[in-house]
Amino acid sequence: MSSKNNNSNNHSTEEVKRFIGAVTEDFTEKIEAIGEQFSTLNRKIDKNTEKIDRIAEKITKNTKKIVRNAEKIDKNTEMIAKVAEDVTDIKEDLRNKVDYQEFESLKKRVVELEQNVTK
Repeated sequence: MSSKNNNSNNHSTEEVKRFIGAVTEDFTEKIEAIGEQFSTLNRKIDKNTEKIDRIAEKITKNTKKIVRNAEKIDKNTEMIAKVAEDVTDIKEDLRNKVDYQEFESLKKRVVELEQNVTK
């Protein structure tokens, strides 16, 4: 009976060993799959980090351009204000000047008056 019982224990031990081996193999395969997925995710993260870095560089360049453009706009605004002042001055000067036709008319009248006075 002990030999039969011993054989039964051996058989049971062998089954346990096979089961543990199968579970270990399955576990190992799953761990390898997780490792591959992790590696793939790391590559994707690296690519996205590179893209973000490029975008950040573009944002920095564009920010500098915006600042330069804002400075140019400020200068142009000042120039426009000066031109507007000049235009106002020119308008005032033109209002104070006599129209050419009026001048010619006055000139003729003066000539006529001079002729009448000398007669």
